Amino acid sequence: MKFLNADQELVEYDGSPITWRVSAYALIEKDGEIFIIKNKTEKLYDIVGGGVEIGETIDEALQRECLEEGGITIQTGKLLHAHVDWFYHKSGTFFQTCQLFYRATIQEYLDAPTDDAMEWRGFVPVSEIGKTYRLPPIV
Repeated sequence: MKFLNADQELVEYDGSPITWRVSAYALIEKDGEIFIIKNKTEKLYDIVGGGVEIGETIDEALQRECLEEGGITIQTGKLLHAHVDWFYHKSGTFFQTCQLFYRATIQEYLDAPTDDAMEWRGFVPVSEIGKTYRLPPIV
């Protein structure tokens, strides 16, 4: 059995425990452009989002992830899509995840993301997704 990592590379499953994780992501679109981010350690661009922590609501998780990765505050909108997947995290953990994709709008654009691992953030034309900006296929 193989798992995909954040760069969409196959990682051989080593038999260690698989952890269950709920993840939430914000699709932010404005005037034909989508807000995406780039982490310094990963090859692909992505939309903001990540794991929902124990005791956290989905909206709280989205708010936290948007501050950490995008340096933005958002208004969470409608659930667009739910997807179950398997992935390998750079921390060495294998996950089965339920990924929840929500529409969102930016309320405030802060000076910078709170996570130092973030390299870039911004709006890009939808037409450039998959060409200039490579994102995970589910996005």
